[in-house]
Amino acid sequence: MGSRLVIGEGHNRSRPSFPGRLWHTVYMTPKITSEQREALKQDGGPVPVEDDQTHQVYFLVDKVTLDTLRQDAASEAIRKGIADMEAGRVVTLDELDARIQAKIRRPKSA
Repeated sequence: MGSRLVIGEGHNRSRPSFPGRLWHTVYMTPKITSEQREALKQDGGPVPVEDDQTHQVYFLVDKVTLDTLRQDAASEAIRKGIADMEAGRVVTLDELDARIQAKIRRPKSA
């Protein structure tokens, strides 16, 4: 039996109903150019790439580098959180809830 893609009601029929990143990962993995490949080989990355329409700059990195950067960022955030806790920079759960509710302008739940 072949596999099939089921698209939910109300979704764009040209795009499957996957979360944004997953859709891009599964269906839209662009291929790098020879020029980009050579730059990665020479520089080791990250290699800046500019969108010629929006002029937004992106960076090409290999998966190992990206995973390392993400892990380093997560570890740093955890270290900062622990330092805040040890320094007494904390709020109660009720205070946190009040701050969140104020930001999203919803009445605090009972």
